[in-house]
Amino acid sequence: MSAKNTDRHGRLRSKTVVFRMSPEKAELLQRMADASGMTKQDYLIERALCREVTVIPNKRMQRYMEEGLLFVYKELRRIESGGDIPEELADLACMLGGIFAGLGCEIDEKLRQSEAGMIMGMVR
Repeated sequence: MSAKNTDRHGRLRSKTVVFRMSPEKAELLQRMADASGMTKQDYLIERALCREVTVIPNKRMQRYMEEGLLFVYKELRRIESGGDIPEELADLACMLGGIFAGLGCEIDEKLRQSEAGMIMGMVR
């Protein structure tokens, strides 16, 4: 007989919830769960219950963040010649940016202004 499926508080997880997703949304969900450092199941439960997802920095999460940022970078480079940014990519970029902002790294105001100037000067 298999072991009982319990949550971190020892409560039995006996209910199954199932829904369908597009492959793109499923990939985005997996990347968001990975970047948060949580399992997909725990991430879904917290988000479905409108609870704040707290990211605790660790080595594994750092690797997922690097992979996520590399993915965003490659996708942006691929579509830089024209076209719209897919909603999933924008969502992932916003989430990763929010995590970095939440880590408390302060950005020098001169650097912020120079980056803003570079972004405004970009051409498509």
